[in-house]
Amino acid sequence: MARLKYETYGVHDKPLWMLKLQCVIMQEFGGYDIDPNRINDVFDFAREEVRKLRGTRDIIRSVVTVEATEWQGDISVEILRNGRMVQKYYMAL
Repeated sequence: MARLKYETYGVHDKPLWMLKLQCVIMQEFGGYDIDPNRINDVFDFAREEVRKLRGTRDIIRSVVTVEATEWQGDISVEILRNGRMVQKYYMAL
């Protein structure tokens, strides 16, 4: 079993949409041991939440995308703002 962890890059004052996104992802998947294979569920959940934040106009000026990347067999979910990675979610043992 593993825990969902995240890192934030290059953002000192997080915008409200990023705080909301981080909060709902960690409420859904953080804080307890889960199967590492559920990282795809995190990806789908994050994409849906970004879509909802656009719908409620919490995300207005930024272009926010969600991507899944693989490096040495480990998959991570990256949140990109205007093409730059601002958050990364991954499973840690």
